Amino acid sequence: MTVTFAYDKVISDYGCKKTIWRYYQAVDYCGNTSYCYQVIYVEDKIPPTITCPAPLYVSCYKDIPAPDPSKVTAYDNCGGTVYVTFAYDKVIYDYGCKKTIWRYYKAVDQCYNVSYCYQIIYVEDKTPPYIKCPDPLYVSCYKDIPAPDPSKVYATDNCTQYPKVEFAYDKVISDYGCKKIIWRYYKATDDCYNVSYCYQIIVVEDKVPPTIYCPDPIYVGYYDKIPYPDPYSVKAYDNCTLYPKVYFVYDKVVYDYNYKKIIWRYYKAVDDCYNYALCYQIIYVGYGNGDAITKAQSQSSTELALKGQIAPQPSSALGVKAYPNPFKDKVQFVLTSPVSGKARLELFSLLGQKVATVWEGQVTAGKAQTVDYNAPPAHQTNLIYRLTVGDKVVNGKLLNIR
Repeated sequence: MTVTFAYDKVISDYGCKKTIWRYYQAVDYCGNTSYCYQVIYVEDKIPPTITCPAPLYVSCYKDIPAPDPSKVTAYDNCGGTVYVTFAYDKVIYDYGCKKTIWRYYKAVDQCYNVSYCYQIIYVEDKTPPYIKCPDPLYVSCYKDIPAPDPSKVYATDNCTQYPKVEFAYDKVISDYGCKKIIWRYYKATDDCYNVSYCYQIIVVEDKVPPTIYCPDPIYVGYYDKIPYPDPYSVKAYDNCTLYPKVYFVYDKVVYDYNYKKIIWRYYKAVDDCYNYALCYQIIYVGYGNGDAITKAQSQSSTELALKGQIAPQPSSALGVKAYPNPFKDKVQFVLTSPVSGKARLELFSLLGQKVATVWEGQVTAGKAQTVDYNAPPAHQTNLIYRLTVGDKVVNGKLLNIR
């Protein structure tokens, strides 16, 4: 007898669920035939195999990328296309700046069997902010160091939109009396308490000499009547030193003819940083107040030996006085000129930069002209006044003590 496979017959077919009868045929030696069948049930209940991407580490929540099913691997036991889609994100751990997220993906085979996997996403900000301090600052006096100003500090962060900036501390790096170098530290903090520091260099060095005013000229009849030097009669002011020291330097004879002499008495003012300035007082020996004024007499008695200062020049009887000097808010100038003409009174800084034109107008020979001047609030302290009449010029020193 011979047994052979006959055929398969599909009894029911519902897509992923089938019933098949498999027929077999038996034939004996006389040609008699018999059949039987085997029932085969086909049903896919096995979900696909799915593999998610490796764990991902990011600093900021905004850095989490969009879901990407193309990075997921999936296959099925029965073959065919497996459809992979993003399912959802689940926050497993959340501690402010540190989070753990499970990103779920779903795989579906052609028989609607489903599998899930998840990718772990770690969110933790360990990056400190970027901070940049202001440019170096140079001041003359310790009192001139400004208060800390965090608004002048630039800071940015990878996660925090506006990191907090605050003053940390000042550190003296070197201190040689009149020259100090200070590092001013600022701190930037992001929302995750990551911190960065920067420092601004502040150099404190006093190179500004004092301002010194010698007494007005004096007239004596004889050489032996010349008074002793008196440093207490000299006025001196300084930008840093409260009371600069004043010394007598020497007497210089600039004119000597017969019984008449003109002497320049020099005084020196020295601040705590050894910056100094000179002035001289004119002493007329053997002159009366009505005598003709010589070229040497016409020079200002408050001439300072300061580098870059406008030097006073001889101008015959051209003159200008300032009252009071030093002044606070208002000062009055009294102008005199040996000739009539157009005049101009101006103010300059010690470096020769023009500050203001006080007055322009006509002067009359031998007649005093008064000019009032109100100083603006933000006025420079040390000034030079200059009176120009034609080709004649006279200068003087003016101090604003506001």
